[in-house]
Amino acid sequence: MAIGLRNELRGPSQNISSWQKYMSQGATTVHKENPNVLVFVSGFNYDIDLSFLKTNPLNISIGDKLVYEVHSYAWSTGDRSDWDKQPLNKKCADVMNNLNDRAGFLMSGSNPNPLVMTEFGVDLTAIDDKNQTFNQRFLSCMLAYLAGVDLDWALWTAQGSYYIRDKESNVSEPFGIWNIDFKSLRYPDFPQRFQLVQKKLLGMSFLPLKDKVELTMKS
Repeated sequence: MAIGLRNELRGPSQNISSWQKYMSQGATTVHKENPNVLVFVSGFNYDIDLSFLKTNPLNISIGDKLVYEVHSYAWSTGDRSDWDKQPLNKKCADVMNNLNDRAGFLMSGSNPNPLVMTEFGVDLTAIDDKNQTFNQRFLSCMLAYLAGVDLDWALWTAQGSYYIRDKESNVSEPFGIWNIDFKSLRYPDFPQRFQLVQKKLLGMSFLPLKDKVELTMKS
């Protein structure tokens, strides 16, 4: 079991002192109520930046139940158009270095911390659109990064639609694995593209992705 304290902090009110205060209070409260629950803690700017922990570590006593989380999308590092303008190897290297600097560093050193990529994804309705190649390029880069550092991950997102969103009903989710009818995969090649990172991660068990998608994390 796991609980996230706050999803994608953003805006001018972000500051280290408030983050330290309320994340500490939240994590300690959750742990006190249920010491078996993993407590996921996110960073600044839509959860792409935990670099402040290099000099301001979160010192709380909840044993091995603290997990940091990070998000990444095609627009998280630089402009989304960079994926089309720059050579893929350069852009991908910049993204990987940025991820390591802002979050990946937590997994190294004398006292490494658990880190999970709890959100990444692409517009699966445009994955093969030659006018939006950044989707394919970002996906290739991110899958290489996840496999390379053996990082646990969660994709945004599974659902094909929303009951209600922005006061409209049955709204399609273009990032969703399922089509709007929840009967077929939005991106038919999804099983093949994600096969490597499924097998690579040591803490992941899975069923073959054929007619359905089922990913389960081992406790």
